[in-house]
Amino acid sequence: MKIVHTIKDQIYDILKQRILRGEYQCGQQIFEQEIAAELRVSRSPVREALRLLAGEWLIYNVPNKGTFVMEYTTKDIDELTEIRLLFERNTILSLRRLTEEEKDLLLDARRVLTEAYEKNDLHAYFQADIALHRRIISFGANDLMIRLYDRLYGIMQMRSSIVLRYRPKTYPPHADHLLIIDALIAGDRETAWEINRRHLLRTGDEIKDRLQQQRGDEPKKEE
Repeated sequence: MKIVHTIKDQIYDILKQRILRGEYQCGQQIFEQEIAAELRVSRSPVREALRLLAGEWLIYNVPNKGTFVMEYTTKDIDELTEIRLLFERNTILSLRRLTEEEKDLLLDARRVLTEAYEKNDLHAYFQADIALHRRIISFGANDLMIRLYDRLYGIMQMRSSIVLRYRPKTYPPHADHLLIIDALIAGDRETAWEINRRHLLRTGDEIKDRLQQQRGDEPKKEE
C-alpha cells in the first residue's frame, strides 16, 4: 500500500528536523507566515503542522505573542530523567529471557555505537544512544509504555542538540552502553539496571551543566 504524505506531513517533517538539528534554537520564535512564504504553501497546513509539533512538546504557543521553540530548564531535565528512570527500571527488571533475535539487535546497537565513537561522530553517537534506550524499552511487553516513551523521543533529541552545541571533549560514558548491553545479553538484569541508572543520572547532570553554560552565553539584558 502506497503511503501518501500530505502537504501538512511534509511541512511537519521539515520543521521537526530543523528543530531537532538545532537550526531553530530553543526559545526562537517561529513565524507561520514566513514558513508559508518560504515553502510556497498556504498558512493552513503550516498551522496544522505546528499544532502537531506542539503536541510533541517541541514548540509552545504564547497567547498574543506567537509560537516558540521549546526551552528546557534544569527542572524539565530532572523530570525527564525521572520518567526515563521509571520506565527503564520497570522494563529492565521485568525482562524475560531475551531471544536470539533480540540479542542480535543489541549487538548491532553495540556495533553502531562503537563505530560512531571511533569515527568521532558525535551526532551519530547521540542518535545511536537514543536508539539503544528505545530498543531496550521495546523489549518490554507494555505497549502503552512504549508509545509514551516514543513521545519523549523528540525531547531527547533536542536534549542531545544542547550538548552538541558545545561540542564536549568527552562522549557520554561509552563504556556504560557496552556494559549495559553485555549485562542484558547475559541475562543479568540487576547489573544492567544499576549501570543504566547511574548512566541516566550522570547524563541528566551533564545536560543541566550545558543548560547553565548556555544561559551564561546569552547576553544579559540591560537594566
